[in-house]
Amino acid sequence: MNHINFYDDPFQAGCRWGRSLRRQGVCLARPYAALLTEERKAFARLCLPHYERHAPALLKEMKGIAQGNQIDFFDLFTFVSTMYCFTFQPRCTCIAWRKQNRAWLGRNSDFFSSLSPWYAHFNI
Repeated sequence: MNHINFYDDPFQAGCRWGRSLRRQGVCLARPYAALLTEERKAFARLCLPHYERHAPALLKEMKGIAQGNQIDFFDLFTFVSTMYCFTFQPRCTCIAWRKQNRAWLGRNSDFFSSLSPWYAHFNI
């Protein structure tokens, strides 16, 4: 696992990581393109206002990742916002909590091992 620390704003951090992966020949759209069903896209459209309200920095980071990796933002958002809702063989653990103004998410994503070398821990 790569551990990367970016101290930019969320959009710039996402751009930097997306470009870095692209330079290594990693296009984030390839592994999940077949999963972008109309059902998932419809669910993602329903999720988007909640992300806009509760996690705008996360959306900025995803927009940066998409731009840096030269992929479509909504496709990336669809995958990320539905990845734990449409997996029929759950093998992952996820926990989220909020303390004061900070939200925290801990997870593993065993079902998506093709990207595991590029998972990163960000300090932004």
